[in-house]
Amino acid sequence: MTSESDRKPVPRGGESKKGVYSGYSDKEMPMKGYLAILLGFAGAAVAYGVSSRRSRRPLPGDLSAKDIALMGIATHKIARIAAYDEVTSAVRAPVARCPESTGSSEVVEESRGRGLQRAVGDLVTCAWCLSPWVSGVFIVGHRFWPRQTRLVAGWFTIVSVSDFLHQGYVKAKKASKDV
Repeated sequence: MTSESDRKPVPRGGESKKGVYSGYSDKEMPMKGYLAILLGFAGAAVAYGVSSRRSRRPLPGDLSAKDIALMGIATHKIARIAAYDEVTSAVRAPVARCPESTGSSEVVEESRGRGLQRAVGDLVTCAWCLSPWVSGVFIVGHRFWPRQTRLVAGWFTIVSVSDFLHQGYVKAKKASKDV
């Protein structure tokens, strides 16, 4: 049995060697930045709930299956555009670096910096991470501007359908050359 003094020190993750986040990961992670982002998201959700409660407009009932599908597909597309599109790299540049083209006009970037800069970089370079934020905007939009929100969601859903058609066309064209 080894004593505590015989053990090798375990590398600590997070922003400091001590504290509540020490020992969570060997990888450096901007935990305080992540916490700030989460608190911002939660604060926005609470503010929305409070403003909805104080508003004279009642909250809409259940979202229809059509609205969920429309906004879900649009959320997917907008999150991918925001996180990976070459054109939107100008927005990610302050918190990301080293774009590597993957084809289909997408880039793979790494977050950069420390603390909040790194945490925001981790958020905006990940479509999975952006999706709750995008869907939150759709939910708020649906509450206050349902027609306009459906129009925007429809627009990006159309783009998603078009993307799949483009991919299918490329695969079909390649398959016909292989014959």
